[in-house]
Parts: sequence; C-alpha cells; structure tokens
Amino acid sequence: MDKVNAYILINVKVGTTAHVFNELSKIDEATHISLTAGEFDIIVRVTVNSLEELFNLTEKIHKIDGIIKTVTHVVEKELSKTEI
Repeated sequence: MDKVNAYILINVKVGTTAHVFNELSKIDEATHISLTAGEFDIIVRVTVNSLEELFNLTEKIHKIDGIIKTVTHVVEKELSKTEI
C-alpha cells in the first residue's frame, strides 16, 4: 500500500512559535517543518501509512499548546523536479 503524504498548515498563538516548532520536531511522521510568512505560521509535511493514521496524527498535533488552527491537505499526486 502506498504511503499517505499531507501538508498540515498551522496557525499559532503569538509568542508560541518556537514551542510549537520544537514539539512538532518530535513527531516522527513529520518529514519537513517550515516556518512561513503569510496566512499560516508553520507548514508541516507528514508521511503516514493510512488516512486513519493521518487522523490520529492531526489529533495529536491539535493537543500541542499554542496551536490555534490547522488545515490539512492530502497529497493525491506529486512529481519531484528530479523526475522531470
């Protein structure tokens, strides 16, 4: 079975970015964690084995103190520039 990749876009409370970033770095399924400017404060790329695991992971992320809101986008198809 193929892995499920997703981007989780996160808004945090002012002053909690470093704490949230540190807590996200402890999550094994997180392959990339980016601090961003714009509508969202942090974007996390995750890889899991199923949508059920993605659900459980987002529930875990929601429990991190300082997170206000998340939006999850599941990757349906992806092409790496090295594949072109």
